[in-house]
Amino acid sequence: MILREYNRERHEQTLREEGRRQEREESVRILQKEREKHLQAVRQMLLQILQLKGMAMGHVAGWIQREDDPDVLQLWASFAADSDSVEILEKKILESRKENDGPKAGQESYPL
Repeated sequence: MILREYNRERHEQTLREEGRRQEREESVRILQKEREKHLQAVRQMLLQILQLKGMAMGHVAGWIQREDDPDVLQLWASFAADSDSVEILEKKILESRKENDGPKAGQESYPL
């Protein structure tokens, strides 16, 4: 591109827009990192609840690791706190998933 005319105002506006774009991209990266940290913390809390209650985790641990919604994991933590066995917990999780949205995309069901 050949610059035919220099427009200082336009140049400054372009620089401001580029700066805002970079700031937005950085904010998105930071939010994604913070979300992942929060998700990992909730997963860890849920796994600790199961461990403290002496529940063998099996495939429930796999569900926990694959779940990417912290609100769902927090719901499962409340189920875990109220459940006396992993079987009861599994049943509550499966019922909640059917009520909310069923299996995740690409899954036919939640295997036991």
